[in-house]
Amino acid sequence: MPNRPRSSSASSSPSRAPRAGRPGARPTVRSGGTSPRKPAGGQVPPSLWVRRIVTGLGLLVIIALIVWGIAKAVSAVTKSSAPEATPSVSVTPTPTPTATVTRSGTAALQDGEQATADGIVDAEGRVRIPACASADLTVRPTISGGEVGQAQNISVAIENRAGVACSFEFGHIDFKISTGDETVYDGSKCQRDRESATLLLIPGDTWNGGLTWDGGLYSGCDAKDRNSDGATDPAPAGTYRLQLLLNGQTVGDERVFTLTQPVQPTTEATPEPSQSSTSEATNAPQGEEGH
Repeated sequence: MPNRPRSSSASSSPSRAPRAGRPGARPTVRSGGTSPRKPAGGQVPPSLWVRRIVTGLGLLVIIALIVWGIAKAVSAVTKSSAPEATPSVSVTPTPTPTATVTRSGTAALQDGEQATADGIVDAEGRVRIPACASADLTVRPTISGGEVGQAQNISVAIENRAGVACSFEFGHIDFKISTGDETVYDGSKCQRDRESATLLLIPGDTWNGGLTWDGGLYSGCDAKDRNSDGATDPAPAGTYRLQLLLNGQTVGDERVFTLTQPVQPTTEATPEPSQSSTSEATNAPQGEEGH
């Protein structure tokens, strides 16, 4: 009998693949293995875009940190090599009292203050009147002169040329009289009690006042009395100069005036009787005596 083929559990014929659509069917994997196929149309998966964006942002952050580090290093080197600047000291002038007239312009304004024609107004509407500055004042003296021994009146006109109202102590105005190299009188050298009026000078206005020189000679503050008669010696006839002083400093223009000798009054002499008239009066006949 012919030999029958032996049955074997392992068959040489290839096993059948499960049909599509049958439950439990799995894709056939080749022995070599292949990567999953890309989606049709060449589109990049969304997850790949996210990775690219994250990677790009990371690179930008790294570059920014590198640039920042370089800038800090350069700044540190520059500061260490640069010489240290010496701090400047700002000296604020001490406000001077009223006796010394100082300028009260914008430099004297404090925070919130405004200069007006009525004075300096602060943020709350309060007004303060600053002291007048000598640079903002025009002072004009006037003297006419006269005879020796007479008192001389001196007119003083003061104008405020600033744009702010200011106060002024007229008692700080004095004068000096001189002739040649000799000082006849210097009021600033004398300490004396004199009433002082406080003036409010409006911008553009002129105030008029007066001073008086008694016409006498002085040595410092002491009146000269050569005759010891208790009267001040009068300044002799001649040409004199007047100079106004503000706190001991010259202010305004100098004025020249003249003192002249007073005119002596003339008296008419009474004529003496003539000799012929006297003789006639002597030889006149006398009346007869009665018996």
